[in-house]
Amino acid sequence: MANGSSVGARPGGGARWIVLWAALLAAAVGCQTAPSSDPQALDRQAMQQAATLMQQGKSEEALSTLEQRIAENPGSLPVGNFYRATAVSVKQYDRPIKYLNAQIDRLPAPPNELRFNLAFAYIDKIPAVGPMGAGFLSKNAIKQFQTVLDREPDNWIANYGIGMNYLHWPEYFEKQDESMRYFDKCLEIQARSTQRPPYFVLTAIRLGDGYAKAGQVEKARAAWQAGLKEFPGFSDLTSRLALSDADTVAVIKEMYNPNNSIGEIDTDVSILWVTELPASTLPLKRTLIATGGRGVGGQFVADKADDSDARFFVWFKTNLPVLMRRADAGKIDMKGLGASGETDARGVGLIANDMVRGFMTQFQDIGPARTEQLLREADPFDRPFLHEGVGMGLGAALDTEGDGSLDTFAARIAPFDASYRRLHYAGLGMWYGLAPTINLVRIRKQLAALPLQAQIYAYEGLGFSVALFHQGGGKGRLEVADRLPFAAASAFAHGAGRAMWIRSGGDLTALDEGLKALPERFRADAISGFGMGVSFTRIAHPNEFFAVGDELAKGNPQACPSYLTGMAMGLAIRATVDPAYVEKSLAGGAPGNAAAARQLRDLGLTELKTLNAAQIEELHGNWRKAMRDSIQSKLPPPARIPPCKVSS
Repeated sequence: MANGSSVGARPGGGARWIVLWAALLAAAVGCQTAPSSDPQALDRQAMQQAATLMQQGKSEEALSTLEQRIAENPGSLPVGNFYRATAVSVKQYDRPIKYLNAQIDRLPAPPNELRFNLAFAYIDKIPAVGPMGAGFLSKNAIKQFQTVLDREPDNWIANYGIGMNYLHWPEYFEKQDESMRYFDKCLEIQARSTQRPPYFVLTAIRLGDGYAKAGQVEKARAAWQAGLKEFPGFSDLTSRLALSDADTVAVIKEMYNPNNSIGEIDTDVSILWVTELPASTLPLKRTLIATGGRGVGGQFVADKADDSDARFFVWFKTNLPVLMRRADAGKIDMKGLGASGETDARGVGLIANDMVRGFMTQFQDIGPARTEQLLREADPFDRPFLHEGVGMGLGAALDTEGDGSLDTFAARIAPFDASYRRLHYAGLGMWYGLAPTINLVRIRKQLAALPLQAQIYAYEGLGFSVALFHQGGGKGRLEVADRLPFAAASAFAHGAGRAMWIRSGGDLTALDEGLKALPERFRADAISGFGMGVSFTRIAHPNEFFAVGDELAKGNPQACPSYLTGMAMGLAIRATVDPAYVEKSLAGGAPGNAAAARQLRDLGLTELKTLNAAQIEELHGNWRKAMRDSIQSKLPPPARIPPCKVSS
């Protein structure tokens, strides 16, 4: 949703890190010598020591050295800038957020520079969470800038920081005018200033970019030309003015495309203290320059990740505006994710809209009371998916606050109907599956903060997201199930099966391809998830339940118990929260189908009650095993399959 400073790929280790270190260090403190008691010299000493440690592969010691110096000199923007770059180079996105927050909490009057570095640390993390989490991170960054503005309304950096964040927000959030208001304030501050530091050029560039993004080319050119009067011949202004009208809009819109967060984001802010204007600050396209690909304050169009990730982001770019509007829910394009069949016939657009609306209650800070009211007033079909979206949004809010600790997740969902708790935790897992890259080490660490039952349902949600957003295009991610504990992997595969129904419906060839992406021992779990997907999403169309099962059984009769187990689970989960709706829905089916579906519903509820009575913790898989064992004892003899139906 927002790229806080700029977009681009940071260099990695080795020689490129050395080039980066040299450039940053020179920009930060200059090359002059100074007494050891001089704060600037001590800053340089700490950065030199950290750079040496990084060259030796000692990233932990390097980061600790910089943290110690920040504690001694929290107002040093250069050291904080260098610290963040070092952390990002080893993909420790959460560490600066956690550390800088701790420093702010420690100090009675934290310096502005500390808050600025924390704001940019939030932006640094955007590539790790993708477009759905970018907005949360941007909001956190804006809070830091706003805290400064509350005390100092004329602070240029804070005004620019908020304007820059909003400039990157997608158009449907309608933050364009607000963004321009902050840049206008920067111009007002500059008009009163007797100095002309190099960073003042950024206002003219961003103001013009804002107009161009809105399609107002004449105003964009006027802003850039005004900038040239103060900074004659500056390349980032002349290159923009050289564009045709059509290219001006197209190129600038692409620069601020939120999906460019596929690549890493460059938040080097050294332009704020350099004394000479660099050759470029916000070039129109990525260029490999002397700093190893990081312009001073540079803005790059991000390097794309692999094809599957690119497809994932393109899908969000295309569908998020549609997903935000209930009336347009039927327009969702699942084919962009490799889905087959007509997804609108399965209500996929409505389901996706429900999940996004639930998610947005947390992004928009609607509050628990109002959110609970929205949930209670929702259509019975929609309500479970809204609850999953709320869990997803709460997970995003926590995961973007710093270290990603989920210790408070239970307290955050306490105001909402506990009957939907399984879905809240599944939604939480879905959040982690939305990340551009599936970092299983980090995910396992984060989910370990949850109670065991909650963990297992979260892994089901993770499997759903991974199968839905990262599977297909010749490269999948379902093999990560092999790296999970058995109970978690079983739930993960079940969630993947739910997504296989969403993606491809009754296309059993596509289902078979999806199953092959999973380790063989977990394929029955995925078939169970597929069955749950059918009963959960097609609850109002019970005649479809067994028709799909019949087709499945023709090719694989042994799949029936797993398929029916998933159906029983889906019906039972719905019946625990809204039994009247389930009964009304099943009554709409043919008598035989309705009777068989009721049997599955009752079986699921009975086995769940049995587990609870025995005080056995419901760990997803043990509930499914109990249902499967019961179903197998009631199925017709194999010779009578198909149909895949419980005996009457």
